[in-house]
Amino acid sequence: DSQICIKGITEWYDTWIKENRKDVKNRDLWDTLIPMKNEFNNISFVHTRGHKKGLKEHEHGNSIADKLADYRKLHTNI
Repeated sequence: DSQICIKGITEWYDTWIKENRKDVKNRDLWDTLIPMKNEFNNISFVHTRGHKKGLKEHEHGNSIADKLADYRKLHTNI
């Protein structure tokens, strides 16, 4: 869920580090993501609702995201 990603990167991560939390799911991914985020001085994260059928712009965006995910699956070892 994108809300979890946004809150994790903007609110929770610093607390996890301060408290030396070991129970954070996907901690290895967070530990990789945060340094990438820190490379940028002015970056923001915005929640965008998705998967809403009937709205042409949502369907187009979902279609692009699906194609990117399929491409990545084919061209990486995930």
